[in-house]
Amino acid sequence: MTPDERGLCPECGCNHTRLVASDTATLFYRDGQKVEYERRKYECQACGKRWLDQRPKDASD
Repeated sequence: MTPDERGLCPECGCNHTRLVASDTATLFYRDGQKVEYERRKYECQACGKRWLDQRPKDASD
């Protein structure tokens, strides 16, 4: 994974980030829609800031 895919640190703006944890979450909405999200937690190695990147999984069907 390249620094561009990880993104820049929202605190100091550098690209010295590392993946800390990742998982998949399923959210159910009132209208019955089910959406799966990929969640990735990153940490900046320069300033120590941690943040969560949550995106809907791509539908492959």
